[in-house]
Amino acid sequence: MLRSLFFSLIISLPVSINAFAGGCSTNGVQLQVLGSGGPQNRQERAGTAYLVWIDGKSRLLVNAGDGSSLRFYESGARFNQLDVIALSRLHADHSAGLPGLVGTAVRGKRMRPLPVFGPEGSKTQPSTVAFIRTLFDERRGAWRELGTVLSPLSKNGFKLQPHDIRTRIKGGQPELEKAKQTNPVFVNNAFKLSAAATSFDNKPALAWRVQVADTAVIFIGDSNGAQLEDISRGANTMVAHLSTSQSPVQRDLARYMTPRDIGKLASKSGIKQLVLAHRMLSTPEQEALALAEIKKVFDGKVSLADDLSCYALN
Repeated sequence: MLRSLFFSLIISLPVSINAFAGGCSTNGVQLQVLGSGGPQNRQERAGTAYLVWIDGKSRLLVNAGDGSSLRFYESGARFNQLDVIALSRLHADHSAGLPGLVGTAVRGKRMRPLPVFGPEGSKTQPSTVAFIRTLFDERRGAWRELGTVLSPLSKNGFKLQPHDIRTRIKGGQPELEKAKQTNPVFVNNAFKLSAAATSFDNKPALAWRVQVADTAVIFIGDSNGAQLEDISRGANTMVAHLSTSQSPVQRDLARYMTPRDIGKLASKSGIKQLVLAHRMLSTPEQEALALAEIKKVFDGKVSLADDLSCYALN
């Protein structure tokens, strides 16, 4: 009786995380949206986060918004497979999931270092290096119990290696300092990671290009920047952050690209598929209007992302 009850309970349990996650193909290059929400009115969406899979391995994480650590493990991803983390900016909806992800990972099997690249600081925001130290420094950090990830004296587990991508303003536009020497910022035998300078609310921010053989995906983030055309050219897929405001006020113009501007950039760059995330403060009608604006100037495939959505890149 007890044995039959035990097996009936096992059968009635939810499917395992890996079974639930199976969404992405193990063949070729796949983009998975871990978090499709923005900072407001998420409708149960995690904060901004994207995962690049190569031949079934979770190799690169772009952003780690709040809730993304749960989505990371729901996806079936493995922290010990990650080669690098790239942060577009340091707002909570892009980075607040990082402590949870690291907190779980320190109890795992990863031993090799993990580079973390992100924007430099300004008067109103920390640099990526300062941000990581504020979180994990074993003496002054917010989560000091995780200080082994920074302490050079600790022999337990992996080490985070934070790096600032330095930018400057030239002719009113942000650009990378010494771009020829600093781009790409990371290269291994599977992919190449390159950055472009943007700004958000007059703070340094970054767009990212992940090149895998002859295919590439671009993460342009929230805002305009002269370097976006160069880094986007010839890519297969573009991930853009959606604003549904068709007539943004001046402050919004300094923060979000309009839907039509996203469409124009994708069309000019030769993008084949456009993935729209960072969804917030939107009704279906507003999103339909935004899609209509994009399709006026872009002929490729356009998708509204949900958490754990997958997209083939080749």
